[in-house]
Amino acid sequence: MINLRAAGLVASQRGPAGGFVLTIPPEKISVKQIIEAVDGPVALAPCLVGACDRVLNCPARRLWHETSALLARKLAATNVAQLAEQADSGKVPTSLWFEI
Repeated sequence: MINLRAAGLVASQRGPAGGFVLTIPPEKISVKQIIEAVDGPVALAPCLVGACDRVLNCPARRLWHETSALLARKLAATNVAQLAEQADSGKVPTSLWFEI
């Protein structure tokens, strides 16, 4: 939660009714923003976010780059409100739920 707070996505409230609240409407918070706040850049291979001594000769780099870009676009296009709506509609099995 500290990372989400540092990213400006949540704020903490103290007291008996305290906890964390969103600072931005859920429709404006993308899944990509959450992932990047917690884990850093969205990338399917470490070489896409750091140095790699095989970058010039790697036959898979282009595949990783293109696939990561597709994933990042999908995550950016999906917001928290959409996820909540799916959960409320029963479209997501409860075995896949993750609560903080």
